[in-house]
Amino acid sequence: MGTRFLLIGTVSICLIPGSDGAQAQSATGTTEVLPAIEVSPPPTSAKPGQARNPRRVAQPPRRVLVYPTAPTPIAGSGMDVDQVPAGINAFGAAQIQRTGSLNITDALQQNVPGINTSDVAGNPFQPNVEFRGFVASPVAGTPQGLAVYQNGMRINEAFGDTVNWDLIPTTAIRSVTVVTNNPAFGLNALGGAVNVQMKDGFSYHGAEIDTMGGSFGRIQGSAQWGKQIDNNYAVYGALEGIHDNGYRNFGESDVRRFYGDVGYRNDVSEFHLNMGVADNKFGAAATTPAELLQQYWGATYTTPQTSNNKVAYVNLTGKVEATPTWTIEGGAHLRFFNQKTQDGNPTDVQPCADPTLLCFGDDATPANGLNGAQLSNPFAADAILGENDRTTTRSTTAGLSLQATNTDQLFGHDNHLRLVPASTPASRISPPAPSWERSARTMWSAAAAYSSDRPPAL
Repeated sequence: MGTRFLLIGTVSICLIPGSDGAQAQSATGTTEVLPAIEVSPPPTSAKPGQARNPRRVAQPPRRVLVYPTAPTPIAGSGMDVDQVPAGINAFGAAQIQRTGSLNITDALQQNVPGINTSDVAGNPFQPNVEFRGFVASPVAGTPQGLAVYQNGMRINEAFGDTVNWDLIPTTAIRSVTVVTNNPAFGLNALGGAVNVQMKDGFSYHGAEIDTMGGSFGRIQGSAQWGKQIDNNYAVYGALEGIHDNGYRNFGESDVRRFYGDVGYRNDVSEFHLNMGVADNKFGAAATTPAELLQQYWGATYTTPQTSNNKVAYVNLTGKVEATPTWTIEGGAHLRFFNQKTQDGNPTDVQPCADPTLLCFGDDATPANGLNGAQLSNPFAADAILGENDRTTTRSTTAGLSLQATNTDQLFGHDNHLRLVPASTPASRISPPAPSWERSARTMWSAAAAYSSDRPPAL
């Protein structure tokens, strides 16, 4: 039997292999016999697992309102999420409040995957909302691919199907549901639909006031109040106001909105009359040459670039449970919209060969006003001319809708059948006309393009 020594400093250790024991050498050189070490596997036992027939507790699926003609939810209304043949994203008032913004598009971008926003109009309150490549925009001429409903009332404008997000009272929103393309939402729902449900006195109780401020002169405030009376009646109201100076000259924003709701319900029915008004004014930070911005970051190239949106609407909705399995619901709405824009641009107008008159394109073609008379030239010879294009759009939209829902089982399976016998929206539009048809162009020199109280720091 061989012995091997491993020396570390002044201590030596010896390991001797054996069949039933081990020996170690102490520091004095004597040998001690160590007890044998026995290694045995752990005792085997039945592995814990589920019973052969485990008892499963089914979680009730969340129910959401995804159809635009269901603005008055009552017990049992809506459809299960897993029963809707479309992708659904939903969020509520808590998620909206967490954004700290009175702009609904901020909540959409933060809570719905696939939504992007961009300020194509030059103002944060008038953004484009893009969802999977489809757009809901306030800019006329944009291919609109999203339908937007507020309490069952379609708010895509009659002219161009544009969506003015600034007219939606954000504080009064109870929930927002974004649904992918579904024919139930009608026109412009190729990319999907945004269904906005508003608060009422049954769902919101109490009062709340919120105020905050920020950079660029931002100050905003909102107030809401709701009360239920005698279990059958309820009242709700909300006010919002925002002022923002903008990050460029002439980019101010003023938003003023009101929303109110009066409701009645009993065991089998519910009715709501809601109304709203808004009066919003916006400036725009239009495209500016980089050379001008290098001299002053707040400069604008042309001005004014303003828009004024006004809306007033009233909406009556109701739902009646005719039988335990048949529900009849409907709505009627009337909506007035008025938009005025001013767009300052360079112009093709120039002095004529006769410097006291103005021509268009050359020095021989007269530039005429509304009365057909040629415009005179009151400007200096070295003045840079521009034009102020004004546009006014007015529309009146009215609509009726009626539908019936049946939840009887069909061949032993759950069924959710909707019958839509009537839906009659109608609109009357006063379309915009070019400025030269409405009023004579306004000319100004470069110096007159800036207000006297806010001159550019060039």
